[in-house]
Amino acid sequence: MLMRLTSKQLLHLPVYTQSNIFLGNIVGFELDPFQHMIQCYYVKKVNFIASFLQHQEKPDYIVHQRQVISLNTERMLVEDALIGEQAEIAKKIAPQKTESEFI
Repeated sequence: MLMRLTSKQLLHLPVYTQSNIFLGNIVGFELDPFQHMIQCYYVKKVNFIASFLQHQEKPDYIVHQRQVISLNTERMLVEDALIGEQAEIAKKIAPQKTESEFI
């Protein structure tokens, strides 16, 4: 089954690593006009108001198309290597939920 996403669906899509660490939302992308393909995605942790100013700020991450593991209408999944040490720091800082907390 062929899946397609519009730019409206793509923008603001949440981005997670393989370790399920939230990186932010897609705030932009670059298109290769010769190949008609997205080359990279701009990801930033933004709040609602800041999203209107997204083009005035630098992205937190630039994700190359080769780093994308999966993409659907609910989220983008990227390689852990994208953030390297930052992922390890985030794991240590973020509170981890136990199975009993999900019940």
